[in-house]
Amino acid sequence: MSPEEISTLLQRFALDPWNTGDLTGLDDTTTEDYFLHGEPGQEAGRLSDLKDTIRTYRAAFPDLLMTVEETIAQEDRLAYRWTMRGTHQGEFDGIAPTGGAVTFSGITIVHLQDGRISEDRYESSSPSTQQQLTT
Repeated sequence: MSPEEISTLLQRFALDPWNTGDLTGLDDTTTEDYFLHGEPGQEAGRLSDLKDTIRTYRAAFPDLLMTVEETIAQEDRLAYRWTMRGTHQGEFDGIAPTGGAVTFSGITIVHLQDGRISEDRYESSSPSTQQQLTT
């Protein structure tokens, strides 16, 4: 993929959904059998699970902002390092809004088939959302 194609893919797959809640690009950038691997201890999921997660976070953190810090592309894989920040303004997992700030960072590696994402695996060593909201 060219740098422009990578930029467009990440804009529609990651930045638009997380930053604005616009999920329309997810359908266009993923394969029908898209698979999301969760972090250790979390269940894996499909595209509908990713959309639900984004909706949940956007409701609790309406100013959520993801930035992509760095990308590496190799054959059928794309890795990107990201940071997300937001303010807790809506209920999250039974926790009433605190007005507190949260920050997450991680690395996502996606597998590509014909320019679309078929598999998605991310890892983050950031404290969990619950830990950040209750400490």
